[in-house]
Amino acid sequence: MASRSTTYKAFPEDLIVINDQDHFLYQERANREIPDEEVATALEHGIADVILCARIPGYDNPVVVAGRQRRNALAKANESLTAADRYMIEYKLVKGEPHELVGLMIQENALRTDMTPLEKARDAQKLLDMGQTREEVATRFGVTVQSIKDWGMALSFQPKVLRAIEDRKISLSSALTSFRKTPADKQEDKLKEILQKVPAKRGGTGGAPKKKNMHKAYARFMAGDNEGSTLGAKYLLLLQWVHGEATTAEAEREIPGFKASLSRAKRQLNKESE
Repeated sequence: MASRSTTYKAFPEDLIVINDQDHFLYQERANREIPDEEVATALEHGIADVILCARIPGYDNPVVVAGRQRRNALAKANESLTAADRYMIEYKLVKGEPHELVGLMIQENALRTDMTPLEKARDAQKLLDMGQTREEVATRFGVTVQSIKDWGMALSFQPKVLRAIEDRKISLSSALTSFRKTPADKQEDKLKEILQKVPAKRGGTGGAPKKKNMHKAYARFMAGDNEGSTLGAKYLLLLQWVHGEATTAEAEREIPGFKASLSRAKRQLNKESE
């Protein structure tokens, strides 16, 4: 079991972020560009959260297990400061077997809504490749075993389909419905057909579609209204439903009382709009 120890301090530039795609601690989100707002916040206040690191053979300095974006934001902020004014970041050293460190990385990131479905799918596949069962991986993510199977199925789709999912041109649930039984050599043609049917986005304020706003409103009413499932699994599936990454049927099947709660939420919203 991965264990945590004493808190240390270091300059973020001295903590290593793995960029080798074949390494078990590699994560795509580490290569994302850090938004200017996050860098500005780090520049003004530093980073208060403690990140997790580990000693990994072949690396002289601690390697980041969880907290890549925070480390990168602070390192970017430090670029505009003098050597005397640079910020340090707190970290804890964790120990464990590779699959335990990957599991810890996943646990720390699983509830982050900025992770894409395919990033989660690839992290899940790492654990499966390390010998973990689907049940164990599902527990790590707080999702169902069927979700793990679906994520594995999605990773088998053609590159252009995966790119469309990453670019949010189609949702993961839509892709699974459309391509699950489609032969690989037919998937690109089918993707073109699907994208041609998607209405062009209109200009304006850039607000979220009305349907998604309604989903979010329902979620607020329903969040504490479903007993019988674990909080983590319920919360994750509810978020997936809000963002169109899980179907209403899946939510009804996995979250006890979802259908009744949805009806109550609709009635309440209708009352408030009168």
